[in-house]
Amino acid sequence: MNLHTHNLFGLRHVRRSEAVALVITLLMLSVITFLTIAFLAMSQRNKTAVSTSLDLANARAASDAASARAQAEIIAQMLAHGDALYYDWMVSSAFTSPSNFNRGEGYDPNNVNYDSFLTSPGTYSSADYAQLMANLWYDPRPPVFVVTNQAYPTNYDARHYIDINRNGRFETNGYQLTNDNFGKSYAYGYAFENGEPQWIGILRNPLYPHSSTNLFLSRYAYLVLPIGKELDFNYIHNYLKATYANIPGNLDNTSVLGNENDAFARDQGIGSWELNLAGTLDAVSPWAYESSSGIYPGYVSNGYNYVPPNGALNNSGLVNTGNAFDDAEAILHFRYPPSTPYLATLAQNFPSNYSNFQ
Repeated sequence: MNLHTHNLFGLRHVRRSEAVALVITLLMLSVITFLTIAFLAMSQRNKTAVSTSLDLANARAASDAASARAQAEIIAQMLAHGDALYYDWMVSSAFTSPSNFNRGEGYDPNNVNYDSFLTSPGTYSSADYAQLMANLWYDPRPPVFVVTNQAYPTNYDARHYIDINRNGRFETNGYQLTNDNFGKSYAYGYAFENGEPQWIGILRNPLYPHSSTNLFLSRYAYLVLPIGKELDFNYIHNYLKATYANIPGNLDNTSVLGNENDAFARDQGIGSWELNLAGTLDAVSPWAYESSSGIYPGYVSNGYNYVPPNGALNNSGLVNTGNAFDDAEAILHFRYPPSTPYLATLAQNFPSNYSNFQ
């Protein structure tokens, strides 16, 4: 009887030990599972952080490349023409061969023309397109295609330019046949035109053409707009001739309609204030400023008349006349206070060392 009781006690002790061991094992498995999940989550998070850092570095490098390229183009224009002011609006332009893609030529970095595949889709094969991709090297245009309408998932939009004017069309760059308003070509036929900025790709190794092992890392586009040549109502036009012409009113905007006595003068073209606002208005809306049937009540036929300044003092004939100059003077009235109708002279800005500039 005592022996049977002892065996039952030992059996209970063994089962209790096994239960404790099972609980400890489950706890260890739970800890290992938690640590594994946490490690995987941290690894994924670190991978995402590294990928984001690489993307930011590539974007920053592309931005620096665009800025350096734009500056190089500006300096090249200055050096080529020997004129520090010889620069104007310019945009980035990817290289495209003026002739169609030559399918039998093989590798040639000059044999690049996407338009050939669009205008003659049945002429070229997939192998020809692969050869075109292998020819991308000089200012290459990366093949980027985007689905813009999910209802048509097979219709891809070739995003190779920035649609600045948002008209859904691409205005190309380079030498183009130029016509007048009547459809006739000008005397020289072709003229260099700046259209919209095109994307230029940056290869992993720019010393070699595009390939499966030399992919595009990023792309950039730039637009150079000299601030001294832009048409900004806040900085365009002046009242310079008021300094030596007998011009009444001094921008009080109270002169007789049709004779506002505008005093604009064009000098050396070093600042935006030397841009002619009246010329802009007259060119944009000649029907309103050059015609007696314009929309402004009381206006008569008073054409554009700019009188270059001369050294004659108290010469009231130096004023500019015309409807366009009337509006330009009225706009300028709200920018210049009546007491200061013109910009300060060099002597006024530098009274102590003005002689050093002579």
